Amino acid sequence: MLKIFRIAMYMFGIIVAGTSFVSCTQGKIPYSAEYTSDTENTTQYLQQNSELSESGAFRYSIKDNAIVLKKYTGKETVVEVPETIDDIEVRGIDARCFENINQKDAIHCVKIPSTVSNINIMAFYNSRFLENIECDDNMNYLSENGILYTSDMLSLIAYPENKAGSEYDMPNSINKIYSNAFSFCNHLKKVKLSEKLQIIPDYAFAYNSGIQNVIVHGKITHVGFASFCKCENLKEIQFSDTVENINDKAILFCNNLQKITVSIENPVLEDYAGHIGITYVTTAQQP
Repeated sequence: MLKIFRIAMYMFGIIVAGTSFVSCTQGKIPYSAEYTSDTENTTQYLQQNSELSESGAFRYSIKDNAIVLKKYTGKETVVEVPETIDDIEVRGIDARCFENINQKDAIHCVKIPSTVSNINIMAFYNSRFLENIECDDNMNYLSENGILYTSDMLSLIAYPENKAGSEYDMPNSINKIYSNAFSFCNHLKKVKLSEKLQIIPDYAFAYNSGIQNVIVHGKITHVGFASFCKCENLKEIQFSDTVENINDKAILFCNNLQKITVSIENPVLEDYAGHIGITYVTTAQQP
């Protein structure tokens, strides 16, 4: 049963050592890429077939006179996404394009050119040895310290799963993250979320064995399904008092979680802490 459960969690939860500063032109064109749901992403991936073209180490499709990269099959440490293939612009990167769980010397850095305008939120999912993502004068995306954001710095697209560093202080401009945002980012021990973030999505920290402490700032209202799943070393979540809804299964298999901390009384979180059998703590008395 446990094996079946893990398979089910994997299928429905799939989404997304750079010490040098990564810079790119921070274009202010509003981000316009369309996202599909996690389930749709997974279904699309499983339906990919042999009707793909291949150039070098990339498999791809052509849609609307633009190339969408489907899968990187090479073993390069630094992967440079081409601007064109056969004189057709590369504009998209699809789900799990850079998935890599076995080849330790492959895909440590991915360089994205200016032509790319649509990156699937799962493009870098399960890329276990990815340390750094770089942008090159891209109008839709920028990278900062190897982390991929939209160019307006409103959305976090990808945090490399093997990025060095134990702490991440999310820029306060970020108001959206996506499912599996920090999955398998096992170097991370402490994450402080943006003050403008309102939703912790499904599976946001799933399968992150390193995380010990998550600090949730001011405006979070909703915590999704399995947001914290199999976080084996998670000890404390410091929630904001603004939480209005937390999924009944938001926290799963976090066996070392000791307490939920809130600045002032929050009945929703107090009831949830009691529901899962952990300590509920307020750090200040309600006025």
